[in-house]
Amino acid sequence: MQRNIWICPSSEANYNRSICNKINNQSIHMWAFNANRKNTWNQLNDGDLCIFGGCQLGGYSVVMEVVSKFIVNVDLWPFESPTRLRWKYAFRLIPYATCNILCREIRNLIGFYMTQTKVPANKFSIIRNKFIF
Repeated sequence: MQRNIWICPSSEANYNRSICNKINNQSIHMWAFNANRKNTWNQLNDGDLCIFGGCQLGGYSVVMEVVSKFIVNVDLWPFESPTRLRWKYAFRLIPYATCNILCREIRNLIGFYMTQTKVPANKFSIIRNKFIF
């Protein structure tokens, strides 16, 4: 199975609420894309890997595996997206590995980004070499 790898920049509030902890006392971690990101969500597959962190967090440090996707009909997150759209396209995650990837390393690999971005296949090995199991 070929997994996709996604870079998932996050604010400190979102990261603490959804990645460091489990949202709303669920038994699993969750993340979501806002209502404008349906096409991106459609490209996400079970088994894909998501790397979480961000420049305000000192880089990227957590790798999670997608275990399922679902559409959220109620707002699970207590804060709006920057575009004021609901976080609608959600997915459940389980821990996969840790990593230590600086923001400049991400920019060097995939260019400037502001939202969830799929890592090009020719960059997988560079990213995977940063995983700590």
